[in-house]
Amino acid sequence: MPREKDLLETIEAQARHVIALIEEEMADLRGRLSKLQDQHARWTAVLLGGPHTRDARRVGLRPRSTGEPKASKPRPPKVGRPSPAKIDWDEVLRALPDRFSMTDVETVTPALAENPRARIIAIARWSRAKKIEKVGTGLYEKVVERPRKQPRNTRLPDTALVSISGEAEASERASTLSAGPATNEENPAA
Repeated sequence: MPREKDLLETIEAQARHVIALIEEEMADLRGRLSKLQDQHARWTAVLLGGPHTRDARRVGLRPRSTGEPKASKPRPPKVGRPSPAKIDWDEVLRALPDRFSMTDVETVTPALAENPRARIIAIARWSRAKKIEKVGTGLYEKVVERPRKQPRNTRLPDTALVSISGEAEASERASTLSAGPATNEENPAA
Protein backbone atom coordinates (compact mmCIF):
# COMPACT_ATOMS: atom_id res chain seq x y z
CA MET A 1 0.00 0.00 0.00
CA PRO A 2 2.77 2.40 0.49
CA ARG A 3 3.27 2.37 -3.22
CA GLU A 4 -0.32 3.18 -3.89
CA LYS A 5 -0.14 5.98 -1.34
CA ASP A 6 2.88 7.45 -3.11
CA LEU A 7 1.17 7.11 -6.43
CA LEU A 8 -1.98 8.85 -5.18
CA GLU A 9 0.09 11.60 -3.61
CA THR A 10 2.00 12.06 -6.83
CA ILE A 11 -1.21 12.27 -8.89
CA GLU A 12 -2.70 14.61 -6.35
CA ALA A 13 0.39 16.85 -6.44
CA GLN A 14 0.33 16.89 -10.23
CA ALA A 15 -3.40 17.76 -10.22
CA ARG A 16 -2.77 20.62 -7.81
CA HIS A 17 0.07 21.83 -10.02
CA VAL A 18 -2.15 21.69 -13.15
CA ILE A 19 -4.93 23.51 -11.29
CA ALA A 20 -2.46 26.21 -10.23
CA LEU A 21 -1.24 26.55 -13.83
CA ILE A 22 -4.82 26.82 -15.09
CA GLU A 23 -5.65 29.47 -12.47
CA GLU A 24 -2.56 31.47 -13.45
CA GLU A 25 -3.53 31.23 -17.13
CA MET A 26 -7.10 32.32 -16.32
CA ALA A 27 -5.84 35.34 -14.32
CA ASP A 28 -3.54 36.27 -17.18
CA LEU A 29 -6.41 35.94 -19.68
CA ARG A 30 -8.71 38.07 -17.47
CA GLY A 31 -6.07 40.82 -17.34
CA ARG A 32 -5.59 40.72 -21.11
CA LEU A 33 -9.37 40.66 -21.62
CA SER A 34 -9.92 43.75 -19.46
CA LYS A 35 -7.15 45.59 -21.35
CA LEU A 36 -8.74 44.58 -24.66
CA GLN A 37 -12.17 45.73 -23.43
CA ASP A 38 -10.78 49.14 -22.44
CA GLN A 39 -9.02 49.47 -25.77
CA HIS A 40 -12.21 48.44 -27.58
CA ALA A 41 -14.22 51.04 -25.67
CA ARG A 42 -11.76 53.81 -26.52
CA TRP A 43 -11.66 52.96 -30.21
CA THR A 44 -15.44 52.66 -30.36
CA ALA A 45 -15.79 56.06 -28.69
CA VAL A 46 -13.40 57.61 -31.22
CA LEU A 47 -15.08 55.98 -34.18
CA LEU A 48 -18.74 56.40 -33.27
CA GLY A 49 -18.54 59.49 -31.14
CA GLY A 50 -19.75 58.01 -27.90
CA PRO A 51 -19.17 55.37 -25.28
CA HIS A 52 -20.84 52.07 -26.02
CA THR A 53 -19.63 49.87 -23.22
CA ARG A 54 -19.84 50.02 -19.50
CA ASP A 55 -16.05 50.40 -19.20
CA ALA A 56 -15.99 53.43 -21.51
CA ARG A 57 -18.59 55.17 -19.37
CA ARG A 58 -16.60 54.40 -16.26
CA VAL A 59 -13.47 55.91 -17.84
CA GLY A 60 -15.41 59.11 -18.50
CA LEU A 61 -15.22 59.27 -22.29
CA ARG A 62 -17.66 61.72 -23.78
CA PRO A 63 -19.37 61.45 -27.15
CA ARG A 64 -17.70 63.35 -29.94
CA SER A 65 -19.40 64.91 -32.89
CA THR A 66 -18.99 63.05 -36.17
CA GLY A 67 -20.27 66.01 -38.19
CA GLU A 68 -23.41 64.19 -39.17
CA PRO A 69 -26.78 65.58 -38.08
CA LYS A 70 -28.34 63.63 -35.29
CA ALA A 71 -31.72 62.10 -35.80
CA SER A 72 -33.90 63.92 -33.33
CA LYS A 73 -36.79 62.33 -31.57
CA PRO A 74 -40.17 63.78 -32.41
CA ARG A 75 -41.20 66.08 -29.60
CA PRO A 76 -44.50 65.54 -27.93
CA PRO A 77 -46.91 68.46 -28.21
CA LYS A 78 -46.65 71.01 -25.44
CA VAL A 79 -49.22 70.59 -22.77
CA GLY A 80 -50.21 73.51 -20.64
CA ARG A 81 -51.32 76.83 -21.98
CA PRO A 82 -53.51 76.83 -25.03
CA SER A 83 -52.43 79.01 -27.93
CA PRO A 84 -53.80 82.52 -27.53
CA ALA A 85 -56.69 83.59 -29.69
CA LYS A 86 -55.93 86.11 -32.42
CA ILE A 87 -57.27 89.46 -31.26
CA ASP A 88 -57.23 92.87 -32.92
CA TRP A 89 -56.24 95.05 -29.96
CA ASP A 90 -57.05 98.31 -31.76
CA GLU A 91 -60.61 97.05 -32.17
CA VAL A 92 -60.71 96.10 -28.47
CA LEU A 93 -59.59 99.61 -27.51
CA ARG A 94 -62.31 101.15 -29.72
CA ALA A 95 -64.92 98.90 -28.05
CA LEU A 96 -63.95 100.07 -24.56
CA PRO A 97 -65.60 103.12 -22.95
CA ASP A 98 -63.61 106.36 -22.57
CA ARG A 99 -62.84 105.46 -18.94
CA PHE A 100 -62.38 101.75 -18.28
CA SER A 101 -60.95 99.18 -15.88
CA MET A 102 -59.58 95.66 -16.20
CA THR A 103 -63.08 94.20 -15.77
CA ASP A 104 -64.20 96.14 -18.86
CA VAL A 105 -61.30 94.66 -20.81
CA GLU A 106 -62.29 91.20 -19.57
CA THR A 107 -65.88 91.63 -20.78
CA VAL A 108 -64.68 92.75 -24.23
CA THR A 109 -62.20 89.86 -24.55
CA PRO A 110 -63.91 86.70 -23.22
CA ALA A 111 -61.70 84.51 -25.46
CA LEU A 112 -58.75 85.31 -23.19
CA ALA A 113 -60.25 83.86 -20.02
CA GLU A 114 -57.37 81.38 -19.78
CA ASN A 115 -54.68 83.93 -20.65
CA PRO A 116 -55.09 87.01 -18.44
CA ARG A 117 -51.49 88.13 -19.07
CA ALA A 118 -52.43 89.09 -22.62
CA ARG A 119 -54.78 91.76 -21.25
CA ILE A 120 -52.09 93.18 -18.98
CA ILE A 121 -49.63 93.26 -21.88
CA ALA A 122 -52.20 95.05 -24.05
CA ILE A 123 -52.72 97.74 -21.41
CA ALA A 124 -48.96 98.21 -21.13
CA ARG A 125 -48.64 98.57 -24.91
CA TRP A 126 -51.47 101.07 -25.09
CA SER A 127 -49.89 103.06 -22.28
CA ARG A 128 -46.46 103.10 -23.99
CA ALA A 129 -48.08 104.16 -27.26
CA LYS A 130 -49.81 107.01 -25.37
CA LYS A 131 -53.24 105.74 -26.37
CA ILE A 132 -54.36 105.50 -22.73
CA GLU A 133 -53.25 106.93 -19.43
CA LYS A 134 -53.75 105.77 -15.88
CA VAL A 135 -56.13 108.01 -13.94
CA GLY A 136 -56.52 106.02 -10.74
CA THR A 137 -55.99 102.66 -9.15
CA GLY A 138 -57.05 100.19 -11.83
CA LEU A 139 -58.69 102.94 -13.91
CA TYR A 140 -57.54 103.98 -17.36
CA GLU A 141 -58.71 106.66 -19.73
CA LYS A 142 -58.39 106.91 -23.49
CA VAL A 143 -56.21 109.77 -24.64
CA VAL A 144 -58.02 112.06 -27.05
CA GLU A 145 -55.85 112.62 -30.09
CA ARG A 146 -55.58 116.31 -30.74
CA PRO A 147 -54.64 117.54 -34.19
CA ARG A 148 -51.21 119.05 -34.33
CA LYS A 149 -51.07 122.81 -34.57
CA GLN A 150 -49.80 124.26 -37.81
CA PRO A 151 -46.81 126.50 -37.21
CA ARG A 152 -47.60 130.16 -37.79
CA ASN A 153 -45.96 131.78 -40.75
CA THR A 154 -45.67 135.45 -39.80
CA ARG A 155 -43.78 136.47 -42.90
CA LEU A 156 -45.69 136.97 -46.12
CA PRO A 157 -44.22 135.47 -49.26
CA ASP A 158 -42.52 137.91 -51.64
CA THR A 159 -44.77 137.02 -54.57
CA ALA A 160 -46.07 140.58 -55.08
CA LEU A 161 -42.56 141.99 -55.46
CA VAL A 162 -41.51 139.27 -57.85
CA SER A 163 -44.46 139.86 -60.13
CA ILE A 164 -43.90 143.65 -60.21
CA SER A 165 -40.22 143.32 -60.95
CA GLY A 166 -40.98 140.66 -63.53
CA GLU A 167 -43.47 142.96 -65.30
CA ALA A 168 -40.99 145.86 -65.27
CA GLU A 169 -38.31 143.73 -66.93
CA ALA A 170 -40.75 142.52 -69.55
CA SER A 171 -41.82 146.09 -70.44
CA GLU A 172 -38.16 147.20 -70.70
CA ARG A 173 -37.40 144.32 -73.04
CA ALA A 174 -40.40 145.12 -75.15
CA SER A 175 -39.37 148.79 -75.50
CA THR A 176 -35.84 147.80 -76.51
CA LEU A 177 -37.07 145.40 -79.11
CA SER A 178 -39.56 147.83 -80.66
CA ALA A 179 -37.00 150.64 -80.99
CA GLY A 180 -35.27 148.85 -83.81
CA PRO A 181 -31.55 148.53 -84.22
CA ALA A 182 -29.73 150.57 -81.70
CA THR A 183 -27.05 152.92 -82.85
CA ASN A 184 -24.05 153.16 -80.75
CA GLU A 185 -22.41 156.54 -80.98
CA GLU A 186 -19.08 155.34 -79.79
CA ASN A 187 -18.94 152.40 -82.12
CA PRO A 188 -20.35 153.37 -85.55
CA ALA A 189 -19.63 149.95 -86.99
CA ALA A 190 -22.12 148.31 -84.68
